[in-house]
Amino acid sequence: MGRVNQPWLEVEFRHLAALAAIAEEGSFRAAAARLGYVQSAVSQQLAFLERRLGVRLVDRGRGSAPVQLTAAGALLLGHVEPIQRALAAAWADMRALRAGRAGSVRIAASASAEALVVPAVMPRIDPRVEVTVTHAVDDAACATLLEHAVDLALTSGPVLEGPLVAHRLLTDPLVVVVRPDHPLAACAGPLRPTDLDGSRLIVRRTARDATSTAIVHGHVVHVTDDDATARALVVSGVGAAILPSLAVEPRDDVVAVPLAGERVLSLVWHAERTLTPPLEAFRDAAIAAGRELQRRLPSMEQTGGSP
Repeated sequence: MGRVNQPWLEVEFRHLAALAAIAEEGSFRAAAARLGYVQSAVSQQLAFLERRLGVRLVDRGRGSAPVQLTAAGALLLGHVEPIQRALAAAWADMRALRAGRAGSVRIAASASAEALVVPAVMPRIDPRVEVTVTHAVDDAACATLLEHAVDLALTSGPVLEGPLVAHRLLTDPLVVVVRPDHPLAACAGPLRPTDLDGSRLIVRRTARDATSTAIVHGHVVHVTDDDATARALVVSGVGAAILPSLAVEPRDDVVAVPLAGERVLSLVWHAERTLTPPLEAFRDAAIAAGRELQRRLPSMEQTGGSP
């Protein structure tokens, strides 16, 4: 068998990283500072890449003008970006493997999603697994996942574009939580957003469901992702809170009226990561917990919106 020509064997990732840094920073000096090199090292790495490929990759600006990629440089950068993502995923995999089979699970989630899912999952997995939660909501949680700062994310609504996999855990109807003396308390529901015209509303930062339309009709007086805070504000007479039904505990001092809309809670992970045994165990336990929580919802709806 003849020798296969493999010109990329002489190219190291530092050469490609130099090109990416120059493109993002707009100068050799800033690219060097970002990579922790001296400026001449970045110039040499780019020069090697250009010699090896036989094309100019960067147009050097004159004076203070920023450097720009040539058409060839932009084409190559398009190939470099997925390589960077794959290497970041591999690095995260190795870090997780180093932690051992018990290992750790790092999650990005809002406080309310953490309170709903994590307590239901923990009894189902190896007690030696260390579970840590970074509080982040939806897009921010997905961004943290894309940066490999966490292993999993709990989100509501659609996920960010990128190499992400989302598994729907449950669909949770929305309710409007009010005091018994509130005008909406006597409504059978489901309410429409227009029924909230003029209402003082307590809402979540996440507004990808009927909440977003309701905000247009009502007057937002407070924004919080903490369910206990939202209920306390309702009891104190500040306003009506829009919450997922599973976030509302049975109690005599509030009434939950169904609202047309729902929250979709999903577990998300990076498509380019290999899930370690503890991550697989957490995922499977979260899916099972989601099924059990979903079964609780019909009986809550049958109460006329007052859990």
